[in-house]
Amino acid sequence: QNDFPSVNLCAFPFILNAQAKTTMLQTDAELQMQMAVSGANLHNVFMLLTLEPHLARNPYLVLHVRRNHLVSDTLRELTMYSDVDLKKPLKVIFDGEEAVDAGGVTKEFFLLLLKELLDPVYGMFTHYTESNLLWFSDKCFVEQNWFHLIGIICGLAIYNSTVVDLHFPLALYKKLLDVPPTLEDFKELSPTEARSLQQLLDYEGGDVEETFLLNFSITRENYGMTEIKELVPGGESIAVDKNN
Repeated sequence: QNDFPSVNLCAFPFILNAQAKTTMLQTDAELQMQMAVSGANLHNVFMLLTLEPHLARNPYLVLHVRRNHLVSDTLRELTMYSDVDLKKPLKVIFDGEEAVDAGGVTKEFFLLLLKELLDPVYGMFTHYTESNLLWFSDKCFVEQNWFHLIGIICGLAIYNSTVVDLHFPLALYKKLLDVPPTLEDFKELSPTEARSLQQLLDYEGGDVEETFLLNFSITRENYGMTEIKELVPGGESIAVDKNN
């Protein structure tokens, strides 16, 4: 008899390198897909035996979309499915096209959908040219469920072994893990602004207010309009000094 308790290596992620973690996640996804397909097939056999074939379930997560209405169609399709359905292997069908989805159609779907969601016309993200990274915009022209859609799409892409091209800084992953970001993370996203803040922090003179002439607000261009955004309540009238 073995008196030693079993050890779950997944509980110690520092033991596994990136390749091992990738393989483990892919294997887990494949197993969950197999279980989802088996569950649907078992249900369908039961429905045939009870003479209710109209209640059969598709063993795949099928998305029917039109190329010129990609975002709205994807939103509509995904709202029809439950979390359990999202575990099934994904098949994408473009309206009016006969191509069988052996993986290429799905990859094209993710590429086109994310490209459209990142379009500046929706204002969901801000692109930082200096670092070529993305961050969330506070000036958004779409419903909050669009952000939820991006989360689902990223999850589906990873789950279906498809790489999505989204350039986010490390701060995003820190936030997902509830780790507070620091000025170092801002340096990755916007190096010039971060260097200016670092110079402010490093300044040892007592005349901060007179030297830097700053208050707790920022001025920025927003679709051709100049706006002032206060960083704290009443920030436009609070000068930055040695104490604050």
